[in-house]
Amino acid sequence: MTTQEKRCGFPFNWKISATLSELIAHLPPRKYCDLLKNTYFQVFSPLFHVLHDPSFETEYFCFQEDASSALLSWLALLFVVLSIAVNGLDENDPLLLDISREATAAANIRVVSARYRTAAVQCLAADEVM
Repeated sequence: MTTQEKRCGFPFNWKISATLSELIAHLPPRKYCDLLKNTYFQVFSPLFHVLHDPSFETEYFCFQEDASSALLSWLALLFVVLSIAVNGLDENDPLLLDISREATAAANIRVVSARYRTAAVQCLAADEVM
């Protein structure tokens, strides 16, 4: 792999010139971030226990106190948690209407989940993991 390919996020060609603050800007407002995080740990974590809840909560608290010190890899993990959590929302949840304006709840879930997955990949590309 050439240096140019690595800088471009090869083979995914993600723009890695995004700064940490630009990537953080893709997060929903804090109250929605909190709700989605909690949804993940209430709905999905008991089924697929892949994260240590207390450790994640500690990191999340530190992130909310000082987002500028977050590692890109941790931010990618947060985006993955949010992406999965969106799928656990009830289709009548007002949060869906607040963060997306698609015609149906299913479309809102699909669009928002994809948005957060894309942000996770951008974080990993910026961190030169990919």
